Amino acid sequence: MIVFLALLTLVDVLGRYLLSAPVPGALEITEIVLALMIGLALPLVERRQAHITVDFVDGIRAPRFQRVRRIVLGLVMAGALGVAARQMFVQAEDYALGNEHTMYFEIPAAPIAFAIAASLAIGAAVALATSLRPPRDTEADRIADEGPGL
Repeated sequence: MIVFLALLTLVDVLGRYLLSAPVPGALEITEIVLALMIGLALPLVERRQAHITVDFVDGIRAPRFQRVRRIVLGLVMAGALGVAARQMFVQAEDYALGNEHTMYFEIPAAPIAFAIAASLAIGAAVALATSLRPPRDTEADRIADEGPGL
């Protein structure tokens, strides 16, 4: 999706400035792809616990504190994603009832919103599961969990 967005932007900018002919509907395509990309990536980000974080209590290394901290943060994240999923489902239902479509291509908005809502709900379940699992202690476990690097 990122490569597609980069190519779309390149073609749109070149077309706009060199040929005075931008890609029709490029903004709409970009908005949809970005929304889907962010929404659909959340369960994977949560599974890997790859959120950008600022840790004010990183100096406390006590295993019990770290376990409680991980559980509390996981529950907070599960709750936040659950609320976001519920709100997105409500919005998707509104889109479906109102037969909402995008402006340029007239793409139905409800399926996109439902996909994002489902992904948020999966992310909430993953956050709950990862917060309650036993901590990983070995480097091999962490590598297996995260997969190969780029």
